[in-house]
Formats: sequence, C-alpha cells, structure tokens
Amino acid sequence: MPTGYMETSLSYSSIEDLQLLSWDNAPKYCVQLSFPGGTVLLQAANSYLRDQWFHSLQWKKKIYKYRKVLNNPSRWDVVLKEIRALVDMALTSPLQDESIHQAPLHIISTLLAENSNLSTQDHENIILAIAPLLENNHPPPDLCEFFCKHCRERPRSMVVIEVFTPVVQRILKHNMDFGKCPRLRLFTQEYILALNELNAGMEVVKKFVHSMHGPTGQCPHPRVLPNLVAVCLAAIYSCYEEFINSRDNSPSLKEIRNGCQQQNDRKPPMPLRLLRPEPPTPPSATLLPLSTNPSPPQLPPPTPSNPTPSIPISSTTPSLPLSPPPSVVNSSEILVELERNNNSANVRRKGGPSGGDSEPNLIDCLLVSPAVNTLSIQLPAQADRVLGCFALILKMLSDYDDWRPALASLLQPIPFPKEALAHAKFTKELNYVIQRFENPRQEG
Repeated sequence: MPTGYMETSLSYSSIEDLQLLSWDNAPKYCVQLSFPGGTVLLQAANSYLRDQWFHSLQWKKKIYKYRKVLNNPSRWDVVLKEIRALVDMALTSPLQDESIHQAPLHIISTLLAENSNLSTQDHENIILAIAPLLENNHPPPDLCEFFCKHCRERPRSMVVIEVFTPVVQRILKHNMDFGKCPRLRLFTQEYILALNELNAGMEVVKKFVHSMHGPTGQCPHPRVLPNLVAVCLAAIYSCYEEFINSRDNSPSLKEIRNGCQQQNDRKPPMPLRLLRPEPPTPPSATLLPLSTNPSPPQLPPPTPSNPTPSIPISSTTPSLPLSPPPSVVNSSEILVELERNNNSANVRRKGGPSGGDSEPNLIDCLLVSPAVNTLSIQLPAQADRVLGCFALILKMLSDYDDWRPALASLLQPIPFPKEALAHAKFTKELNYVIQRFENPRQEG
C-alpha cells in the first residue's frame, strides 16, 4: 500500500509540467512531474523504461487537453486547427499502440455526432484533416456513420474519391468479419453507390473492382472476394427488405420451383387422378396404366391437414378383370412426382444420366426460366438502381478466373431472399453468373 504523499491518486489533468532530469549529479533515469501541490520524481530501472514513461505521460496529458477543447467547441476555425494538431501529434508519437491512433478518431467521431448541423464544407475540411490517420486504421462505428451520410448527400464530392477510396480498399483487403463491425460494410456499400452516381458510374465501379483484384491473373489479397460478396449480398437484401416487410404471404421456395418448372415444360397442371407410381411410366403420360395383376389395395392414411378426394377409375374393357381401387395420392406427393419427372426429363435433355434426386436443382430453374409469372415485384427507383449496381458487381466477379471457384462456393447455398429469386430482373442477372460457373472441361 502506498503511504504518505502517494496515498491519493494524481490525475493526468492536474499535471502542469513534465520533463526528464538531465542536469549533472541528478538521479539516474528520473521523470519529473509538476503538480499544483508539489513535484514528483519517478525513477525507472533504465533509460528505455524512463523514455516510455515520459512519452506515455506526455500522451495522456495532451490527449486530455484536446478532448477538453473539442468537447466544447466555440469557433470552428479553432476546432479545425486543433484537429490538425491532434492528428499530427498522433502520427509523430514514438509510442506503438493501437490506442495512439484510435483515441483521436473516437474524439473526432464524438465531436461530429454531437454537432450534426455542420455545413458541407466543414464536413469536407474535417475529413481531409483526419485522412492521414485513416491510411492505416479502420474508422470507428460513429465515424463510419458520418462517412455514410456524406456519401449519400455528396456522392460527387472529391473527398469520396481522394479520401474514401484508400480507406475502403484497406477495409476490403484486411477486414476479417463484417459481423463484428457492420457499419464498415455499410460504409463500403455507400461508397460503391456513390461511385455509381458519377457521370460514368458503372465504368468507375468496374475500375474500382479491377483495382481490388490487381493487374495479375491471381488476386494477392484473399479477403477481397469474400468481403465484396458480403457487401453485395447485404445490398441486394436491402433492396427487397421493404417488399418483404409489406407482404405477408411471400412465395415459398417450392412455389418458385414449381413456377419455374411449369413455365419450362409448358404443361397443364397434373390432375389429381393418379395411382401409385408402379410400374414407371413415360413422363408424357398423365395417367398411370392399370395393373393387370391385381394386388391387395394399400390405402395410405388420409392426411387431415390436406384432404384430397380420390376419383375411382374403372376398367373400360369388360373382358379384363377389374383393377383394385386406386391409391389416394395427396397433393404433396403429386408435386414431388411432378418434380421427379421434370428433373429426369431435364437430365435426359442434357444428355446425362439421372441421379435419382427427388427435387430439381434451383440453379437449373433459374437457368431455364428466370421469370416467375405468378408474382410481380416492383421495386422503388432507388432500390432498383442499387440492385442493378450490385448485381453487375457479381457479374464482374464471375469474370475473373481465379475468383470464379470461390464465388461459386459462396453462392452455392443460394444466399438470396425468396423475393429476389422470384424477381425476373434479378434472376436474369444471376443467370449470367451461373452460366460463368459452367466448366466445359468437366464431363456431364
């Protein structure tokens, strides 16, 4: 336990002066602290530890002063001058610690959050002042919110190109998980949309994606592709978010499959007069042939939730023995049988053997018929522009040979909302991406 003068703590704000003892016959490795009530000498074991104490105490003293000044701004020309001095102090400090650069960014983000009525010119001046700190540091969440607002309100500002471009490039190259900081992802999304608002919008976006990949055939940054895909998926979902929230009965995945198949085969709906699928019949037949060898009827228990009346079928030839009563097939079994027949037909058309899957591949549905006639989706104009921008980015990502296998793995679970898969415009764009995944060297 400290005793005497050191029984009470000394705040950093009460330090009046801080210096190293350098005169002759002075105690070795000492730091002198001047307080209103006296002086304190701190003696270290060596010169390295003494210098570390000195710079750390000096940092604490200065950061307290800047926080006090910037928390109570009076004149914005003075505030801007203090921000530049704070950034310069952080960049020239010999200390190596994450908080050396993060503390000034948090102070400035608090300043911007508490003063939302600043002019656009003040915004740009502050962004230019803190730009050197952002070269090697991710912006904190509050600062990301400020950057997003600037991208939305001033997409054609030169700050977006000159300052935000290296920041977003660093985020895409080094970020490991957008789930831990979703505002970094939102800032990246707003930055790309700001590029899209320029005169040659999509060309600028293409150049940005190419700059992230690099001029060589292999991208040297393994995190760029997953981060870009995460940004695209979140942006595409946001386009349908309002539609999803406003519609109670959104289409199910089976409805989308069924709609694709019906439009592909151009066949009327399968009637409910079906027997058990024994023996197998050609896909074109709508009624299964009656068995000549009578067997005991096997009636499945009726389903209470979806009762389907059965229609008995009698033999039309009097000389033949009567067939056993038909088995009742509910609507879900009809749908599965229809999917099985259609899937087998699709495989035969492609020239490959049937794999015996009971459900078709949704990718095949999208390739054959991306539109679903049973659902009409109209997005707002802004959401439509966002969808077009990020769908084009997915198409650009699929054009790079080294990214294509990883992109196929990321999109294999079909990470899109059901409404997107029922939207003709989106599935038309997704059609291109899926076709790029086809490998002509692989035998089907």
